[in-house]
Amino acid sequence: MRWLAFVAALLAASCTTYGEMGFTGGVEHRQVGQQVYQIRAGGNAFARLGQIEDFIYLRAAEIGRDNGFSHFALLTDESGYRSETISTGGYNYSGTTNCSGSTCNTLGSMSGPTTSTIRKPDAEMRIMFFSPEQYNSLSPQEQAMTLAVDGVWNELAPQYLDTE
Repeated sequence: MRWLAFVAALLAASCTTYGEMGFTGGVEHRQVGQQVYQIRAGGNAFARLGQIEDFIYLRAAEIGRDNGFSHFALLTDESGYRSETISTGGYNYSGTTNCSGSTCNTLGSMSGPTTSTIRKPDAEMRIMFFSPEQYNSLSPQEQAMTLAVDGVWNELAPQYLDTE
């Protein structure tokens, strides 16, 4: 039981932060077309799904800024939770020993391996980017389905990046 508490404390201290994919989560992307990117983000059991989706939008804003795009649109959105099963392994023993004179009594308990299921947020989105000229050539209905790169950046970068 102590081991499980230790793992929980370790995971709480290792919260998911924005950055490259690692042990506690993060975000990654790959270009799959001329102006289309697949962006995936994941978190540990303490992260919120909304936070993981924000990571995707923030990475999209970074890609847009780096490549001169003004807007982007979601082509696919697969967001949800994935389950993982973890086991503690061996046996755990906890107890106390009380001595009085030359007699000692030990009281304790032993527990076997335990298995727990945890849910981790995970999201993957396919995103198409538009240059300012391409955006201006879209119909008003199509424009309404896009997000402005600078607007997303201005909203999310201060929350997740050290921008100073």
